[in-house]
Amino acid sequence: MTEIELIKEYNKICDKHRGKSLLKDLTNNELFIWIAAKTYDFGRSINESLENAKSHMENRKNAEKSFGHKDVNEIIGHF
Repeated sequence: MTEIELIKEYNKICDKHRGKSLLKDLTNNELFIWIAAKTYDFGRSINESLENAKSHMENRKNAEKSFGHKDVNEIIGHF
């Protein structure tokens, strides 16, 4: 996945879920993209972000807890 593809997919997820969904409501693929995009936005490379998301998705419940802080639990924002 390229940076542009990640950003486009992330923005689609935000548009679909904004204001009405939490991380637990996302599909596995949507949560994977969401985690990768948040990691990428934090400053990691695209490859590191995708690997990080893959690692987190090995245990979805823990991924939701790790990324489910009150300020990020709502699906918000665009790149």
